Amino acid sequence: GLLTADELEAAVTDGGTLAQQLAVGRAGAALGIDPIVPASIAALGDDAPDEAVAWLEAASALPQTWALPYGGADPVAVARSGATVPDIAGIPGPDGTVLPATLAEVPTTIAPVIDATDASLSTELLQTLAATSTVIVDTEDLDESLDRETPSAHGTVAGASVLAADAELQSLVRDAVTDGGTATDDGIARVLALLATITREVPSVQRTLVAALPADADPEAALALQQAMGSVGWLQQTGVASALAVPARDAELVESSPTQAESDAAG
Repeated sequence: GLLTADELEAAVTDGGTLAQQLAVGRAGAALGIDPIVPASIAALGDDAPDEAVAWLEAASALPQTWALPYGGADPVAVARSGATVPDIAGIPGPDGTVLPATLAEVPTTIAPVIDATDASLSTELLQTLAATSTVIVDTEDLDESLDRETPSAHGTVAGASVLAADAELQSLVRDAVTDGGTATDDGIARVLALLATITREVPSVQRTLVAALPADADPEAALALQQAMGSVGWLQQTGVASALAVPARDAELVESSPTQAESDAAG
């Protein structure tokens, strides 16, 4: 249930997964942090690698961080199953004593964010998730009439406050950061072209859009996409809190049954 000093050092040094994810967060993305990281650092104490301690300090300075379920558990599957999320409490330390839950404290600045853009949702499941988290849904899962410009992401669905990712934008973002593990020039160009098209719909009206980087995103590709979006003058990167501050539009949920894979994951 904990990472060793060698595992931590490998993850936070150049080329390591955590080092790459930190770079994406620094480029503007909101970053979820697995409690296993600060818990392992705390449990190692003086034996924790200096690089890991520095990584946690740098992550604590990011403007948008939240705590993931312990060990990378799937929050949608956990909510669907009604199970309790495991945490650090109850894991025995080196001397046999049980580690307290406080070891798993994560530096957080925003409520947990759940990417449900690729999930089958019911009203009950959405309400359960939204009770404690900011849920990102796909506009393809919404029933609404949009006869004007692309709206901002904030919406109210089944009484729950959500962020709705434009389906086309979400698809292009997913392709750009997962297609072969590289953000191709073409993939980034497609994302920017769509954002430019949305901007040109009504240039005088500012919209706040959102897209979720999938859990299997290649960190280097995600960083390239973030940097590209931050380099154009007609786009302004903003945070989850800003997106939620925009007046919400009303929409209905298109309920869908869980796939076999989702049922298996919940089991």
